[in-house]
Amino acid sequence: MNIKNNLFWDLIHQYQNIYIAYSGGVDSHVLLHIIYNLCITQGCVHKLIAIHINHALNPNANMWEQHCKKICNNLGVHYLSKSIAGNEKNPHQSLEEYLRKLRYAELSSNLKEQDCLVTAHHADDQIETVLLQLFRGSGPKGLSAMSVKMKYVVGWLLRPLLPYTRTDIIQYANFHNLNWIEDDSNNSIQHDRNYLRHCVLPKIKERWPGIITTINRTARNCAEASQLLELLADYDLQNCINQDKQNILCIQNLKKISILRQKNLIRWWLYKLYSIFPSEVILNEILRTIIYSKYEAKPKIKWAGIKITREKYNLISKT
Repeated sequence: MNIKNNLFWDLIHQYQNIYIAYSGGVDSHVLLHIIYNLCITQGCVHKLIAIHINHALNPNANMWEQHCKKICNNLGVHYLSKSIAGNEKNPHQSLEEYLRKLRYAELSSNLKEQDCLVTAHHADDQIETVLLQLFRGSGPKGLSAMSVKMKYVVGWLLRPLLPYTRTDIIQYANFHNLNWIEDDSNNSIQHDRNYLRHCVLPKIKERWPGIITTINRTARNCAEASQLLELLADYDLQNCINQDKQNILCIQNLKKISILRQKNLIRWWLYKLYSIFPSEVILNEILRTIIYSKYEAKPKIKWAGIKITREKYNLISKT
């Protein structure tokens, strides 16, 4: 087994409460098992809280919820269960993405600033995420995929299994005779991620056995590039933003920097305001229609519930 428990403790020990996203599948069960045993050794099981999200989509969903409750009761781990209702008719995003956002909203709802949420994402998940972002035409931030530790809306989000493969996790689970849930929907190739997992990645791994290490290195390189772009954008933003109204940029100052830096700044500005990145089409439209329009013009762009306008020498965004 390659999983080193001491690295987990270095990552989680300083938090007041440790919330674990616990689906009952092999990944989250291994995560719970590792952290539980660390907390037993350190005498702090009281800090550990397992959260199970019932999506109510699978006929076995309630049975899985009871399984997770039983596991936690047997361990003496505090257990929370929450239900979310999926809406397959949501017109703006896939069901998978819609449920992911609902799930994270519920998982983080109890967090306080000194708490952490721990998820069971691993190296194979990272590959899938990088490839999906690549197919969507994402830039460095999207291709950087997931990090082991990041600041969350409240508290921190941790992914201590990220350096380890699915094979490492299965080996650990079998060695410790863990009893986990097998979600039959994970075998369906209807969803993009499952299609990659079952149909694409096995062929890639067969041809390039070291691809997990390679793609994870690419993700780290993209993360570093993204951080540099964000630092540059923050620097430029200080010279362009209205200090009293963060949704206003000075177009005269914006035009003093290169087009590439203008795009980088606007992308980062909108992300900081609304936690969403504009597409390349929208970004180019902002430059052409808003920034480089005539002084007396009053153009506007509507995108993702956001209205972007120009008033004399100011670029303004509103929801």
